[in-house]
Amino acid sequence: MALAIPEKLNGMENARIVGEHTCETGDTATPDTEPIIDAPEAAPNGLIIATGFHGCGIMASPAVGRGVRSLITGSTCPFSLEPYRLDRFNRLTPDFEFTPLLSAYSELD
Repeated sequence: MALAIPEKLNGMENARIVGEHTCETGDTATPDTEPIIDAPEAAPNGLIIATGFHGCGIMASPAVGRGVRSLITGSTCPFSLEPYRLDRFNRLTPDFEFTPLLSAYSELD
């Protein structure tokens, strides 16, 4: 599917697939196991980040869509995007201690 993106979207002819910082299944994670949904001020104009769902992207997609739409249109999001901002991390690096999602929830037992 990723290889078809340049064919489907105008202006993506020179896009490249980057996967060296993901696991072999393409899963994404963040140090705190929470996703990033943000439009950072320091990012290129119009860039919106929606990543780090750590295997829950499909289940979270209705909420994520609302969050991304609010960032694109400037409309009010039905929930706070504050906990999902990129700047919650002090360091922006792919090197961090990985905490599997199931391990994080096992502490609740």
